[in-house]
Amino acid sequence: MMDITNVIKTENHEIHSTGIGLKTCHKIISQHKGEITFTSTGGKYSVHIRLPVNNKLT
Repeated sequence: MMDITNVIKTENHEIHSTGIGLKTCHKIISQHKGEITFTSTGGKYSVHIRLPVNNKLT
């Protein structure tokens, strides 16, 4: 599992986002049979990624 947290930049007091980056991340993680969630609280956002581990050696 990997968690990434960062602050939301609000210098212009407006947040502009199309969400394309988040949709792309979700698609990539899903293709690897993983899970990704996003949370936003108190001026911070977090991304939580969980990927399966394959222990088989080929």
